[in-house]
Amino acid sequence: QIAFEVQLNGERHIWIANRDGTDPVQITSEGSDNQRPAWSPDGTQLAFYSNVEQSQPDQFDIWTIDLQTGELTRITSRGNCVNPAWGNVSVQR
Repeated sequence: QIAFEVQLNGERHIWIANRDGTDPVQITSEGSDNQRPAWSPDGTQLAFYSNVEQSQPDQFDIWTIDLQTGELTRITSRGNCVNPAWGNVSVQR
């Protein structure tokens, strides 16, 4: 699969689709700006940055979404975090 962002009506959303572009599915909700999807090494999650749950539209935090369950997990809460990337080793610091 591929992950990408689509901008409509001033908001960006994360979508996934098959490699050939078929069966696109939006995985982030309306009312927020979501950018820079990054696949987890095992392919079960995406990390991205979002202004969901922020009082200021220009404040972003890192989130993950479990692609099986749709569960969102907030990773940061500083309001100025962007461009997530996964390492080869899963070590929490």
